Amino acid sequence: MKEKITGMISFLASIAWGLFGLFGVMNQSRLSESEFVAFMALFISIISVILYVIWTKFGEKKYSELDKMEYENQLLRLQVERIKLEKKLAN
Repeated sequence: MKEKITGMISFLASIAWGLFGLFGVMNQSRLSESEFVAFMALFISIISVILYVIWTKFGEKKYSELDKMEYENQLLRLQVERIKLEKKLAN
């Protein structure tokens, strides 16, 4: 859930920064070279954030089969340890 919220915040913030940058560019009649480079860097980063958030479906994590098996093995190990401790405490 946190990933989805972070993805949505990043998406909306990048759109807001993009609109702010466009407004700044439209407000000026001429851009110097350094301003042009700064705006291009801003727009490239904004587009990258928007595409990343969309491609990851707003932070949705998908686990591979290996990750799932590792998680299940860890759970089984913990259950075995718990059973051993319970037997030890019962004696």
